[in-house]
Amino acid sequence: MSIEQDAVKKMEKVMMSWFTADPVMLGAWTIVNKVADPRHNTIGIDSRSNPVSIRYNPKFINMLNFEQLEHIMASEGFKILLRHATTRHKDPKHISSLSSVITVNEVANKMIAELLDMDKDLPTAKKFGLEPQQYFEEYFRNLLEKQEEVDEQLQQMFGGVPNSGDGDGSGKGAGGSDGKSEES
Repeated sequence: MSIEQDAVKKMEKVMMSWFTADPVMLGAWTIVNKVADPRHNTIGIDSRSNPVSIRYNPKFINMLNFEQLEHIMASEGFKILLRHATTRHKDPKHISSLSSVITVNEVANKMIAELLDMDKDLPTAKKFGLEPQQYFEEYFRNLLEKQEEVDEQLQQMFGGVPNSGDGDGSGKGAGGSDGKSEES
């Protein structure tokens, strides 16, 4: 079996565990395209595609245990359900993405702490000097006010600033959209 097939099988196993336990999360994952992309470092929502898709690196998926993969998939599912990657996405993209990650991590904080010390690597409100349990827009405003400090912290945490490429976002996504939101 190929690396990609193994990754698909692992994700399907998580989705099947949601069949009766969490049908809403199952629904979120069944309505999006899942695209294997070895150029992608981990897993994430591609909001440029229409409909929105999830891009993932099969090697990344295969290195996770079931609990870690379930948490990451649930986090991405929450972002879709909360419309963070679609109607609530703002510029700069990396501040918007970080706001989304922190919002979801704050909601799931109790579960994160139980998952093999995963919380030490995940962005939380506390790590960025923010009030816990706030809304996406509140995190976005607060992070934007101290963007330079946030960028330095992201550099220290991850060795770079996510989603801060040189492009203008006008390229074609996987689904063929022109990269422009309805709000533009």
